Amino acid sequence: MKPISRTNLEQAKCHNRRVVIEAIRTNGPLSRAAIARLTALTTQTVSNIVEELEVAMLLTADAAKKIPRGQPVRLYSINPDGAYSIGLDLERDLAVGVLTDLAGRVRARVERAVERPTPAEAMPVLAEIVLELQQAFPLDSARLLGAGIAMPGRYATEV
Repeated sequence: MKPISRTNLEQAKCHNRRVVIEAIRTNGPLSRAAIARLTALTTQTVSNIVEELEVAMLLTADAAKKIPRGQPVRLYSINPDGAYSIGLDLERDLAVGVLTDLAGRVRARVERAVERPTPAEAMPVLAEIVLELQQAFPLDSARLLGAGIAMPGRYATEV
């Protein structure tokens, strides 16, 4: 019998976290039971994931609401300040950078005029934009999940 790959379990856990976050992001505040119904995950799996995401400050819980029968219900929402990302767009005549929060709101935006930059010319401009974004909206660098770059056409660089 083959041992279970730890990698597959870790990938499943990451996937399930994304599923829970996406369910809340697209539907608004949800209870654990509602998340389980929407995602087809077990209630225990949802409880574990929600607890992890709350500890990581990616979700926030509203005050418990009393319902006619059963235990009070807590609704979970995306914590906009839980994480951030940077998006960079390089066009032929304009370089744009945005810093967004976990809820997708733009917290800072920087634009620079460029004229058909080569990759060697574009990289310093994009690096400056990133620095300006971080100055415009100071944040805990541990909360920065990553950055993405969109560019037209094909860019090849020599290594």
